[in-house]
Amino acid sequence: MRKVLVIIGLMVLSFVLGMQFSTDSDSGLAADEDAAASYKRVRVDEARRGTRNQLLRFPGVTRAVDRASLTFLVSGTLGKSHVEIGDTVAAGQLLATIYNPQLEPQMNAAQSRLNEVGTRLAQVKKDVKHVRYLFETGAATRDELDQIESSYRALQATKAGAQAQLAEATQLQQESQIHAPFAGTVDRIYFEAGEFVPTGRPVIELNGGNALEVEIQVPESLVGSLAPQQAVTVQFPFIDGLEVSGKIAELGQAARQVGQLFPVVVALPATPGLRAGLTAELVFNVQAEEGLQVPVQAVIDPGSGKARLFKLVDNKAVKVPVKVVAVAGSSVVVQGDLEAGEAVVIAGQRALINGEQVEVLQ
Repeated sequence: MRKVLVIIGLMVLSFVLGMQFSTDSDSGLAADEDAAASYKRVRVDEARRGTRNQLLRFPGVTRAVDRASLTFLVSGTLGKSHVEIGDTVAAGQLLATIYNPQLEPQMNAAQSRLNEVGTRLAQVKKDVKHVRYLFETGAATRDELDQIESSYRALQATKAGAQAQLAEATQLQQESQIHAPFAGTVDRIYFEAGEFVPTGRPVIELNGGNALEVEIQVPESLVGSLAPQQAVTVQFPFIDGLEVSGKIAELGQAARQVGQLFPVVVALPATPGLRAGLTAELVFNVQAEEGLQVPVQAVIDPGSGKARLFKLVDNKAVKVPVKVVAVAGSSVVVQGDLEAGEAVVIAGQRALINGEQVEVLQ
């Protein structure tokens, strides 16, 4: 009987010990599960090294390849204007005249001077012929012949000067009129009839109206990557998104001063709807140097001077201060303690603490 009781006691003890061990195991597993559940969950992506394409836009205004700002080389009062803004003109057509009270008297005086010298020259020429005949017959001396011939040569020089003065006065008189140097359209008229026009001031702007171009200014960092005849995308934001492909026709090789921009002229193809004076944007697709790129959402406060991100090291979030160098589409180029291939946190990083254990969501 005692033996039976001992066996029953051992069985009860084994049952109790088994229940305690089971309870301890369940408690350990629950603790592990609670610890795992307390980790902050994040999503990660990989830092990559590569080049980036950067779209640079430069605004400009279309203009005619054949264009001219027409001026008078003499000052005076603008007379009748023979054209209006928007008129189509032919090459050589009279556009405007100017009145200067000194021009016609100067031309008349030069013409009179030339006529006077011509008359005297004709008379001296006869005298030379006569004295030469007398010299040959012994009735005149060598000094008399030399003197009359010298007078004749002096009058020839005087006549040449008078002819030059008449040509100058005639040219000035002709400069009192503006003629169209080529066929085109009148874009602007700067003076009205009766107004005083100073020498060299633009009076009429003429637009050839056929071929068009756009001139822009680019920095020295870009001009080295451009070449004549290079294709350039030209967009017109106010004409239903019109986009054409132009070519670089002129490329400035020097700026006027240090730090100034370089001129670039882009020729446009013939396209319906295009004309001078339209707003245009020239788009250059520039390939920048290689850099370390991360998704833009990985960077915290990218616009401040304290930009940072978290990288994953042994399932721990490590804070890394970075400098944002450039934007490359949906990524940014950064500089900092980061290598290509390392995982960076792209979601859930706002509440992270440096060195904190995290759980990565797949």
